Amino acid sequence: GASEGEVGEAMTELGFGLLSTLHWIRGRELLHEGVTMMRRTKYSPGFLVRALRKEAVACRLVGRFREANALAAEALDLAERASVAEMSRGV
Repeated sequence: GASEGEVGEAMTELGFGLLSTLHWIRGRELLHEGVTMMRRTKYSPGFLVRALRKEAVACRLVGRFREANALAAEALDLAERASVAEMSRGV
């Protein structure tokens, strides 16, 4: 079976897809649940960054602007930390 992180990733993809069908509330809920699962399992930073950015979009759609900004900042911070870690392994 799939790991918890993989299930979380799939949930974020489904949630983001629901945004395009105007199911903003349920889409955001699935994104949030999926991101939570990905965080809990320390899932791949690249996929988590992508999911955080998608959840930020969903939060903006439902008027949760502070939460959207916090998620976007977290995504940027994680991307920068992952990039630095990746560069340090190449030395």
